Amino acid sequence: MPSCRPDPTETVSTRRLRVAFHPELDAVMSNRGPHLMNNIYKNVEVGKYLVSPLSKLADNGHYLASVSIRSGRGSATHDRVLRFVQPFTCPDAAAAYATSQGLAWVDERRRALLN
Repeated sequence: MPSCRPDPTETVSTRRLRVAFHPELDAVMSNRGPHLMNNIYKNVEVGKYLVSPLSKLADNGHYLASVSIRSGRGSATHDRVLRFVQPFTCPDAAAAYATSQGLAWVDERRRALLN
């Protein structure tokens, strides 16, 4: 399967928020597991949050992205899962998108708490 990497200058627009691909994505892309139906990538820890991207092969041959954003410990753990409908042609692009959206959510949440 050919390598598919997002353009580092590309941005993604969601909820009026423009997000550039995060510099830590190279580490995420280089540590993914074997090519399976679900591709799990390296987690990114940001403060109290753990961002875990996932790409999944859809029935139509495209890949779908999702991301888990976890906070807390033990019985106080909270896990927010975001699933995206935009299809991708390769798993790495889907994971890069999921990671960028997860990091954007964490950044938005941290900024809201500061105000």
